[in-house]
Amino acid sequence: MSLRHLEALAGPIGIFEHAEFASPRIEHGHCTDDNARLFIALARGRGMVGVPQDAIRRLSGLAFQFLTDAIDADGAVRNRRDSSGQWTDEAQISDSWGRTVHALGVASVADAA
Repeated sequence: MSLRHLEALAGPIGIFEHAEFASPRIEHGHCTDDNARLFIALARGRGMVGVPQDAIRRLSGLAFQFLTDAIDADGAVRNRRDSSGQWTDEAQISDSWGRTVHALGVASVADAA
């Protein structure tokens, strides 16, 4: 399993939402949904033979930080962040909230195994 494409999509605060082939579309920014999906995929890849664990750790840390930053004080979640790191939407209970809860749940089970 190669993580090269995911590494190419990673910026300083998370993976970018869109790509054009192997290049991230930086102007489109980031979304919590995609960083949650990344975190889930990486949690399932931990400890797998042939998977670069250093890349798993680095990308997992990036995705985890993105997700925790997305959670508002009342538990709602923001979904859209521009490339400079500014949130462009209001926190709410929506798809991105569900994906964040899912990602954190998968990670907690993966850590317990």
